[in-house]
Amino acid sequence: MRGYEEEPLSRAAVLSRLIALFAIPVTAIAVLVARSGQVETIPAVAAVASGLLLALLAVLLAFVSFGSIWVNGYRGGRLACIGLVIGAALLAYPLYTIADGLSYPAIADVTTDVANPPAFRGAVLERQLGENSLVYGGESVALDQLAAYPEIVPVTTDLPPEETHAIALQLMRDRGWRVIAGEKPGEGGLSQIEAVASSPLLGLKSDIAVRIQPQTRGSRVDMRSASRFGSRDFGANAHIVRGYMTELLAATR
Repeated sequence: MRGYEEEPLSRAAVLSRLIALFAIPVTAIAVLVARSGQVETIPAVAAVASGLLLALLAVLLAFVSFGSIWVNGYRGGRLACIGLVIGAALLAYPLYTIADGLSYPAIADVTTDVANPPAFRGAVLERQLGENSLVYGGESVALDQLAAYPEIVPVTTDLPPEETHAIALQLMRDRGWRVIAGEKPGEGGLSQIEAVASSPLLGLKSDIAVRIQPQTRGSRVDMRSASRFGSRDFGANAHIVRGYMTELLAATR
């Protein structure tokens, strides 16, 4: 009877570890390229997806090798475990994000004023072919948003529009957003600031518009955040609006 060390080495186990190790630099480089902003969104996302597909392949091959080890007594259990662990680690955060995001509505445009959302002006020059339209989606998007995010509402302050504008602009800069338009309050006191926010991991961009209107006493601030890519934002734009408006409310008290 042949000893364990003489049994054939599972080819699936070898491939699992090899592909998992290769997936690490592929994914890392793709993420860095995506965050750099030097590559268009679709190719950058495709590059990241290729690394994750390699990780998924490594996981599948690990399970195939476990089967051959169990049935045929092949060697390679440790190699398969390495491939499984690395592949699962690379896939963990994306899978969690997708699973969590599926609980949110399939929208990519969130605003505090669904009846009259701030209209993008500066962002028109930023959008590229193949990216989302800047035209608001209308009643269907509004109803989905109101059902999912009832807390997304305007902020009212006791400060005049000029002061509110200055605070709103500074908060954008403090968050590291790239301001692309920041017209000061005009004769009627109305003003709008536009900026671009990037997601922490992949640097996916959302266009931001903050509109400030004079009230009988103080100002009303409305906000809109719209993803440049994808029909579903997995809750990202609501998170942007909620966080910013909370900070603005605290800063203008």
